[in-house]
Amino acid sequence: MTLPNAQTTSHMDLNYDEYQQRQFLHVETPTLFEGLKKISVSGKFTFENEVWIKHAYPGYALVTKVMDYAPNQSLHTTLQEIQEECIYHTQLRDYIFPLPPDSFHQTIANTLSGERFLQHIHSPGLDYRFPQMVLECLKDFNPTSSESFPQMQMIGLSFFGNSFGLLGVFQQESHYRQIVDFRHHFYSRDSMTSLDIHMTRPFIGHITLGYFGRSLSDNHKKKLLDAAIQINRKLSIKPVMFTLNNVRLCRYDELSVFNNPLHYPIISL
Repeated sequence: MTLPNAQTTSHMDLNYDEYQQRQFLHVETPTLFEGLKKISVSGKFTFENEVWIKHAYPGYALVTKVMDYAPNQSLHTTLQEIQEECIYHTQLRDYIFPLPPDSFHQTIANTLSGERFLQHIHSPGLDYRFPQMVLECLKDFNPTSSESFPQMQMIGLSFFGNSFGLLGVFQQESHYRQIVDFRHHFYSRDSMTSLDIHMTRPFIGHITLGYFGRSLSDNHKKKLLDAAIQINRKLSIKPVMFTLNNVRLCRYDELSVFNNPLHYPIISL
């Protein structure tokens, strides 16, 4: 997906204060309005002959799935309700592809996807070996000492170019540091850099809910903006938390199904 610009270079994570400020800025009404003006149609999902077509886009990512941890059930329910408000209450079901609820996740670190996946993993025949390579590079990762898993407060809806979802902030700097430390460890391993896997953008706390599959009219955008403003107001009154208890490697052939077989690595945070 295309995420909003961060106020830093694309090859390093934001510091904690910058990160928090950025996230709050991107759920404010003026930023939502500007984001809607710039939304684009995703090539990953298209609406043809009254049905959604999912287009191939293979790859791997290290993610935290919402429903990997039972206490996230309240968040999972809220995410589905927000999807309903943004897509069905606004009569945009033929314009926005809703990601299935069991796919809801936070990407902790991207690896390779699309053409780069085919070039560096599939063509050299590394599909079978890659999960073990990831496990090897993470086996010596020591999480920052903490009495609890990292938690994000989901503060509001935002638009990411060809998709939309909820943004999150960390109430404790140490929780943000746990995520950043994991990313630094992963991207600095020789086994990953040798495959051209490197940090391409800063960490942005978000859960994607849907992709734009058709162009929206000005009237559609107004309905979506009104829905986002109401949703963000509710979230500011009644906070919803996301506990990130682990990071797991997932494989996808298209962006609505993230597979994580039992032999794929899972790292506790």
